[in-house]
Amino acid sequence: MQEIINNTAGYLRGHGDIICYAWTAAWLVLYGSVLAKFAKNVARSWHFVFRVLFFIVVCGFAYGMLTVLIASQIHQKLSRLNDSWYIVAVVSAFFLIGILAEKKRQI
Repeated sequence: MQEIINNTAGYLRGHGDIICYAWTAAWLVLYGSVLAKFAKNVARSWHFVFRVLFFIVVCGFAYGMLTVLIASQIHQKLSRLNDSWYIVAVVSAFFLIGILAEKKRQI
């Protein structure tokens, strides 16, 4: 049984960075509307050109920066877990994201 846990954890660890990016992207899909709403309120009265530039900055840089920073922090913390807890954390996090998506009627 321990060999199965070790092999599974080893496989998941090999894709740990991608897993963390997937989690971060899913969280931003679920809760990114808060940031978008804030940006919309900030730029509402601005000229069209400045609203477009602000949109580019928020979407291109803010979301990108959040994705990279959050995913790398999660990956760093996750990599410290032993194999059994690593598997539990990965599976549980995906289930949690799925449950939250269902509650927000995203799926």
